[in-house]
Amino acid sequence: MRSHAVIIAALLCAGYPASASEPLVPSEPVVRGVIRGDFAYGSQCLTVPVTEFLPGVSLEMRPCRNSADQIFEWNVVSFEIKIHNLCVDALRAAPGSSQPGDPIGLWYCQGTPRQQWFSLRSNPYFPTFSIVGAGGPASNLCLESLKDSTVAGTQLAIATCDAGDKQQFRVQPWPPLDDKVSSGPLGSLRVLSD
Repeated sequence: MRSHAVIIAALLCAGYPASASEPLVPSEPVVRGVIRGDFAYGSQCLTVPVTEFLPGVSLEMRPCRNSADQIFEWNVVSFEIKIHNLCVDALRAAPGSSQPGDPIGLWYCQGTPRQQWFSLRSNPYFPTFSIVGAGGPASNLCLESLKDSTVAGTQLAIATCDAGDKQQFRVQPWPPLDDKVSSGPLGSLRVLSD
């Protein structure tokens, strides 16, 4: 019970980051919504490309529809991103830690560093952030959209963090907040629904 109180207190006390490169921790333990790429004016979302949610399937960027194959839950305590009880994973065929080029897909949740994802804002004036994997922000390995991200079906992989457009994402809460102003430890933010 005491550990619950400590975790809740830490989440509620999360204030402004001391610097632009520090990880952001939302005020809620789980953030549910679509993960939009900042490229292509945010019209592409992280998507499970098949209707069956199976371990080993690669994730893609597809036009945002707010459908069941695009609604993810990001747990800010375990740092797992889940959909239908599977975790977003840096699918590494060989043993060892994540490496640039590892594809991004779904796998059974095991709590491994390849399934831990952290938000890292490189510019405090923009609502977008990089999604850093491989167990922590110090890994310098980010989720990246491969190729031209305006093309439906664009694959994702781990890449060295460079804060480029292909590595910038934002979470749109689901269900939408109906164009309301959302307040949290990082200040007020107008949330626009499509």
